[in-house]
Amino acid sequence: MSDHLPPEYLAEHVRRAITTDGRTMEQGVDVRVVGDQVFVSGEVTSTERRDAITAVATEAAEGREVHNEVAVTELTDRHTTERIT
Repeated sequence: MSDHLPPEYLAEHVRRAITTDGRTMEQGVDVRVVGDQVFVSGEVTSTERRDAITAVATEAAEGREVHNEVAVTELTDRHTTERIT
């Protein structure tokens, strides 16, 4: 990938890598590029998934600095029933 790609092309390249790589397969992740820096944001359910996103994004960003701003949201086993009246 060329260092002269417009930021939106690089962002799409990184987003597509995160979406299709077997380590991540995350659809709800946003990617933006500012200068030579790539910012990844969204939510995942574990620190392992977040770390995998960092690895995939770093590979796809080809030498640019990656900032992983993805939040880890813990899933709970609490079941609540919604009552509709």
